[in-house]
Amino acid sequence: MHDRRRAHIITIAALVIGLAAVIFSRSATNPSHIVLTATVKNAEGLRHGSLVRMSGIEVGAVSDIRLRPDFSVDIDLRVANRWKIPDDSAAAIYSANLLGTRYVEILPGASDHFMTDGSHFDFATGSVNIPDMIIMGIERFAGQ
Repeated sequence: MHDRRRAHIITIAALVIGLAAVIFSRSATNPSHIVLTATVKNAEGLRHGSLVRMSGIEVGAVSDIRLRPDFSVDIDLRVANRWKIPDDSAAAIYSANLLGTRYVEILPGASDHFMTDGSHFDFATGSVNIPDMIIMGIERFAGQ
């Protein structure tokens, strides 16, 4: 009777370990997110965790921001893999409000091929400093 109980426990443990292995292997081969990279000249106001949107819908968040040797900026975007992003899409940094909260907008392309984990946007535009633009406009207007 004792041996039979031990056999049941070993069988159940083996099933649990096998199930965990299947679940882990599925999550490893099909992650819930992909990371895409955009390179811009200016990432002012963008932060780790800033929203990433596509067509106005939240699809992810900024996961890393790195300064490159040429002083451009690499921005890693962690995007849910359920979103299919055409590989000719662009990325742009926009201001969500007058307070300067920034987010990345993915501008979908028309390609039938989609970005995968590690893809890089061929076209990306950085932050535009709205207060500086207003000052420049006032200076130009006053100078005329």
